[in-house]
Amino acid sequence: MMREQTFYRIGRLFFCLIMAVYFLCGCTAAPTAAPEPTHTATVQPSEITAPTLTSSPAPTQTMTPEPTPLPLVWRQLYDGNDLARDTVTTILADPVDPNLVYAGMMNTGVYKSTDGGLTWLSSNRGMQNIKVVSMAIDPDNPNILYAGTLDGVYQSQDQGENWSYLVEGAHILLDPQNSSHLYAYRRRLFESTDRGNTWEIHELGCLDFWTVVIHPADGNTLYGSYLFGNGGCTNGVYRSTDGGRNWQLIGMEGKRIYSLGAAVDPNGQTYLYAGGITTFISKDGGETWREQNFGCNYLPSQPEKPDTVYCYNYAGGVILTAGKNWRILSGLESTDATVIRMDTTGKSERILAGGQGLYLSTNQGNTWTKQNQGIGTVRLQLKTDPDNQQIQFLAAYYGQDEQVCTLYRSKDGGTTWGRVNSGDHITWCGPSYGPDGNLYFLSDRHILKSTDAGTSWNSTILPFATYYWIFANPYRAGYFYAVAEEGLFYSEDSAYSWQKSEMDNPYPNAHHGRLYFAPGGNLIYNINGFNYSNDGGKKFHQCGTPEGYNAPESDTQLAIDPRDGKHIYLATNGGGIFVSRDGCGSWQPINEGMTGMVVNSVVIDEDNPQILYAGTESGAFVTFDEGQHWQAINDGLPGDRQVFSVQLDQDGNLYAATSFGVYKLESK
Repeated sequence: MMREQTFYRIGRLFFCLIMAVYFLCGCTAAPTAAPEPTHTATVQPSEITAPTLTSSPAPTQTMTPEPTPLPLVWRQLYDGNDLARDTVTTILADPVDPNLVYAGMMNTGVYKSTDGGLTWLSSNRGMQNIKVVSMAIDPDNPNILYAGTLDGVYQSQDQGENWSYLVEGAHILLDPQNSSHLYAYRRRLFESTDRGNTWEIHELGCLDFWTVVIHPADGNTLYGSYLFGNGGCTNGVYRSTDGGRNWQLIGMEGKRIYSLGAAVDPNGQTYLYAGGITTFISKDGGETWREQNFGCNYLPSQPEKPDTVYCYNYAGGVILTAGKNWRILSGLESTDATVIRMDTTGKSERILAGGQGLYLSTNQGNTWTKQNQGIGTVRLQLKTDPDNQQIQFLAAYYGQDEQVCTLYRSKDGGTTWGRVNSGDHITWCGPSYGPDGNLYFLSDRHILKSTDAGTSWNSTILPFATYYWIFANPYRAGYFYAVAEEGLFYSEDSAYSWQKSEMDNPYPNAHHGRLYFAPGGNLIYNINGFNYSNDGGKKFHQCGTPEGYNAPESDTQLAIDPRDGKHIYLATNGGGIFVSRDGCGSWQPINEGMTGMVVNSVVIDEDNPQILYAGTESGAFVTFDEGQHWQAINDGLPGDRQVFSVQLDQDGNLYAATSFGVYKLESK
């Protein structure tokens, strides 16, 4: 066995040498420049009325030609068809052709259907970020679409076939009375009167709105919900009658409003719907409100029926008619719906609901059918057993804000999978390996331990009321770390007692916390507040932060050089990959050759640390020179090329979790 492994590693190093020569000797296309960074929003002083500025025309981004591929190909091991589909964030229908439907997704971009939603194809060409928050269609020219993503608004002029960048802002609003008049918002409000060619900026002061809707009959009147209650502004519903330049609190003072809807009846009366823990309705434009004993997470109204609104909460979907009648849409209770859209097509009514995938009803919501052919999976995280390449784990994240996690296990190298848990409302389901090869897993305030690769489990309860992550130190037996609401804690006695780690800087956004361990286990990086510890987690010191850093939701954000624990690589959501050679004190971007800057995952070949692999929203990449040049390796990947995570097993085989299952990289 030892002799076979020796020959394998010699052959593998020889193959890597061939790949390096192939890459460096001009066999690839010329490297492409990294795209221009998106604008960074600036929070203004605490005031509701803010000055306006005029922006220059927004830059557009064009598709970069694919480099000449390396002689490598991905082979699908598992199609993921039995997993939940990606979360739908928005649904559009062409006003002329009812068979032309679009769906925006939380992780996999825009999908397009030409048969009324029966089948779907990915439609993301030109997008640098495919986490779609909102969409709009031009009613006067349905060829024109808009998509708001986490790095800005994109426009398509050819029914979603190609996209170009317009402006900062994740949410897009289109004036129903004038399709040239647009708004986009995310911390600031952007207004265009020429279909997005130029934009005027309206600073919002402390009003970082959760939701903004436009009045159906007056494009200068906007309604916004503010729910953070800090910075000098009060929670509630605000109104602007001058295109977002000035705002006035009109109701729901002190309440957390998550959703808004607006409609106008034939008599010109304005209906407003505000959803939170309970729902409120106003029939006079917000002057008076009536409370309903029902909470709504989503409140789209029907233009054809202004007194009808759809409401969804975790109990299921309902139709609300002017606050008088509630009707439950049977069959939606298990979809975890995030968007509901009614379309009137001829004499029939079609309801499209989005949750984990898409659902269709043609009988007023009495029955539903799944319409997911071509739709990718929810976000997936892959982890291989460090001692047995046949054992792999796959964490699937779904639900609103991806708060539900189901863990799957494969015992045949990624071909077939079975559930480890039934799905918990937590932010992470691991797993984490200790130095003894034991497996640890977080579930319902318990640390679960398995000594047989997940077949059976022993349980230890955690002392924290709210927690997010659990880690075992892979180099130090008995050392555990828990990321909780109150901060970061460590245990030196196998999770029986806990102490709080000291930190030089505050502990923000605990749910984004990830710990990465350099060889030896004393040097630990906490990719959350950018902290590091050199004493095994007792005290953390502040790191430098890459410019414009935004964390991806990934278990493999950081790769550590096994030769030098201070030489690290960082994946970012929008900035590509950064390298630090001084233990996270300073960072430099290394993106030459990458065609997309949303990087989900980066791993290093421990046998040859000059080689790294990255999984991005535009496919998989490899470098043979520590990140100085990157080369695409996308042959065999699915059309949308969303790679959620990449992993190497102990023999150097590369696996990828994608929106269409698990793949393995092989030579052609």
